[in-house]
Amino acid sequence: MSAAEVIVVSHSELLTARRCSFKHQAAYVQRWSKPPKSDSALAKGSAWHAVMEAHYLEVQACQRSGVIARDDILARCKKKVAPIVDGLDDEVGGLIWWMYTGHVQFYGADPDWQILAVEHAAEVALPLPSGRPSRFRLKVKIDLVVKERSTGRIRIVDHKSGKDLPKRKALEIDDQFPLYQWAMTQLGKRVFGLTYSAARTLRLQADIKEPGSTPLDERFSRENMHRTDKEMQQIAVEAYLTARARYMEQRLVEKAGIDPPRTTDPLRCQWDCDFFDACLAGRKGMDWRDMLHHTGFVQQFERH
Repeated sequence: MSAAEVIVVSHSELLTARRCSFKHQAAYVQRWSKPPKSDSALAKGSAWHAVMEAHYLEVQACQRSGVIARDDILARCKKKVAPIVDGLDDEVGGLIWWMYTGHVQFYGADPDWQILAVEHAAEVALPLPSGRPSRFRLKVKIDLVVKERSTGRIRIVDHKSGKDLPKRKALEIDDQFPLYQWAMTQLGKRVFGLTYSAARTLRLQADIKEPGSTPLDERFSRENMHRTDKEMQQIAVEAYLTARARYMEQRLVEKAGIDPPRTTDPLRCQWDCDFFDACLAGRKGMDWRDMLHHTGFVQQFERH
């Protein structure tokens, strides 16, 4: 890659670059990936996002066409969501439908939200420390952009799913959505804040035996947060520095014909990295790319 080449990065890529240069090379430079198992957290998260996308696209369509009755809106939403759930295997489909029916029971048709955009995609240049645009462009895809009818404020919304509801302190250190808010600001959209809309994927045995026994406020949460302009700019500059350092390092190791350094952590590597076996094999001098190929990984250069 030339020094002047424009490079598009995502937050997930930046996060991987910060954790391990070898994993970044495998996943984002050479584009190796493996389809997730249907019952994995990643697959459940993808299914939940697909359901939320269909739901809020229909809510938006109802708002634009003048459908205002709550029951009519939710009936139309469920009609759009049902085929997605039906396409999942029985266990995951049952879980996602349980999550979705709980979501509409808890939030209804979100009457205070005017839906401005669903799965909003954009790109913006990350800033140099001086503030000028760099050659690294941040690619964002925002789950939901809404305008609060009660306040007139615009918010970006992230749909999260997981075994447990996230803690606010953990969200404070999550750079993804401050970066997204910063990007929207650079594009001239004044976003007031962020809303983390979380749903639990853990269904207790008691709730399976007696549906509804788990209170909805223990299954769903929404955390509203606001980031200052200075904070967002700092996060954006740090994103640029991460991208620049990683790609400079990548040029050096490619020129030397070696792999980038591995950041080894016995627990995280073993349980949180698809490239664990290939990483060990490569360090022993084996062809780790051939190992990936023979264990179901594929290279997808069209994705980002």
